[in-house]
Amino acid sequence: MSASVKYHHEPEAGGDAGPLAACISLADTLSHRLEQAQAGQAAPWTESPPALKMLGLAEAQMHHYDDRIRENVQFVEGMCRI
Repeated sequence: MSASVKYHHEPEAGGDAGPLAACISLADTLSHRLEQAQAGQAAPWTESPPALKMLGLAEAQMHHYDDRIRENVQFVEGMCRI
């Protein structure tokens, strides 16, 4: 677990921990993209290509997850206002 966190910025160097590090890397990127979107800033996929490749994912799939996360955040925020 600790190696996965340690290598989340370079999952390809994580050895056996690489796939989990890649997952953490993508989660980190999605989190930063959400923060930047809420601040009205564009966020590139700068760190994700190695993680995407390791996990066999395409950037287009990440855009789908990005959209879903934003929808869920809006839902939760709306529920909190009830």
